[in-house]
Amino acid sequence: MTAMMPPVTWGVLGAGYIARVAMIPALASLPDVRLLGVASQNPSRAAALAAAHGVPRVYGDYQALLDAPDIQCVYIALANHLHREWVERAAAAGKHVLCEKPLGRDAAEAEAMRAACDRAGVALMEALMYRFHPRIARALELIASGVIGEPREVEAAFNFTLADSANYRLDPALGGGALLDVGGYCVTAARFFLGEEPLAVRASARYAATGADLAISALLEYASGRAARISCAFDTAEYQRVTVIGSAAALELPYAFTSWHTDAAPILLHHGKNVETRSTHTADPYAHMAAAFGRAAVSGAPVPYRLDDTLATARALDALATAARSGERVVVGAART
Repeated sequence: MTAMMPPVTWGVLGAGYIARVAMIPALASLPDVRLLGVASQNPSRAAALAAAHGVPRVYGDYQALLDAPDIQCVYIALANHLHREWVERAAAAGKHVLCEKPLGRDAAEAEAMRAACDRAGVALMEALMYRFHPRIARALELIASGVIGEPREVEAAFNFTLADSANYRLDPALGGGALLDVGGYCVTAARFFLGEEPLAVRASARYAATGADLAISALLEYASGRAARISCAFDTAEYQRVTVIGSAAALELPYAFTSWHTDAAPILLHHGKNVETRSTHTADPYAHMAAAFGRAAVSGAPVPYRLDDTLATARALDALATAARSGERVVVGAART
């Protein structure tokens, strides 16, 4: 940043796992950012975080952080059922908002948050960090260059074992379930690698005793005749990748969604039995995301991950949830939550 552009000031609502291990360190690492405060219902944990990263203020109340006049942007890292309330409160306080995924528990919530931020004249973006890893841009460039021919199908999986039975992700009332937690990653990968919105979906699921979905397997249909197959789960071995199958070759991204810091982030090109590896730079996608959002928000430029994309994904997730419960084919946009 030049002398004409002072650092962007930030506050963080929540001190849970992602805030602690990823977002707060990312914000603290950026030279054009000043992280001024952390708010948490666990003040001792927030105080330890603040001390570790040189954050000058700790708030025991979320609203108190929002009332701070010198904070421009806030990152909301709260449980899913709290996103709408605190996005709307942040907007009313004049803060630009980067909210952890999923933005809303359904498309209607996401629309309401968008409307609140539009009324307040503040920026809003869903924190889908993997979109900011340089490997994703490189993969899109390779596909656009024709290296795999015409993209025909996408396979996307984000599966792991959620061992903590008390985790809020297993409580439907708190916005739990594998579909909301990691299904959005798979749907967005299908949407932007195929460059087309799904027309309809079919899905099957396994459910926990709490009623939360433990696993969703689904087929996304497109008007062009192309298709995407996605899998997201809390009750399987860890397995995570995206494969784009083209008319001439296939492009594969191992650990497509969580490559971070020094993690290898290769692009594999499958030409029959021959596999070509393209290396890409290691990166911290959380830092890239925060820097890009902050610059856009304070300058008035469009945010780099558009709300139109977030809402399109939310509508697809609504349809998938309905299809899994009903066992029927559901047209995207026709689902009722």
